[in-house]
Amino acid sequence: MAAFIYELKTVMDMMGFGRRTRGGPAKRVVIEQRTSSLPSAPNVRDELARIAFDACRLPLALLTPHGVIVRANPAFARFVMGAAVEVDSLPVQSTPLATAWSTSDQDLARTLAGNPVRRIIEIDVAAGESRRLLLWLDAVSLDHIVLGVQPLEL
Repeated sequence: MAAFIYELKTVMDMMGFGRRTRGGPAKRVVIEQRTSSLPSAPNVRDELARIAFDACRLPLALLTPHGVIVRANPAFARFVMGAAVEVDSLPVQSTPLATAWSTSDQDLARTLAGNPVRRIIEIDVAAGESRRLLLWLDAVSLDHIVLGVQPLEL
């Protein structure tokens, strides 16, 4: 039995499985499988994420650190422009959202520094009527920030 265990451990070392030490962290091996009928897993995942992003009824946009809209879903375009128009490549400061969100530059910098922002803003929806909204920012990378807007009361 000892000879078998020795041989098994030797083969495992040769194959790169290594030996587990007691109390030490176990190594995790991840094997990625691809199905020939699908293009590639990341492309399928990216396409599904794009579909979910576009279908979301909450206004969402992906911004650069300087506040330029890289990608926005249709709900965001309707929210900031009042109609389903193309807002990609526009600075947020050039949209009507800028009047309600005066701290955008500071909020973008704060988010990139690792501090997500949650801010309550008010927008005028009719003469003498306003709506309170939660505006939130989360950094998804050093180059991109997600901006979302949702109503606080219905």
